[in-house]
Amino acid sequence: PEPAGLLIAELLAGLHALPGSSWSHLDLHPGNVLLTAGRGPVVIDWETAEEGHPPGLDHAMSALLLAEVAVSPAPYAPGARAGLAALLSAAQAPVLPHVGEARARRAANPCLTGEEAAALGAAADLVTELAAPREA
Repeated sequence: PEPAGLLIAELLAGLHALPGSSWSHLDLHPGNVLLTAGRGPVVIDWETAEEGHPPGLDHAMSALLLAEVAVSPAPYAPGARAGLAALLSAAQAPVLPHVGEARARRAANPCLTGEEAAALGAAADLVTELAAPREA
């Protein structure tokens, strides 16, 4: 889980470092990364990408997605928490100022189940809890 969180942070940093680009993926999580032998990691599913957002929002969205799994009853929730902690430790943009907007954007997603929507508060709280010591 930790390498997955670090990879997400690395991919976000690479995206935001592209010259002349102000794109954000806004849905980067392990399920949207293909690991290939010849090309390394490839980011897929650019449907939610938007231009003109600060990198911190992109990091906050990824953190919130991992946190949703971490607060779930799924057996892999502890791994998601470890991946989230790794992502936050390597984030090259501030996350805390963007947690509220990330939560609002996620809540507006019409594809969320009721269970996923109900977990957003706990997920946002977890991101805030884990990011606060790093950004203080």
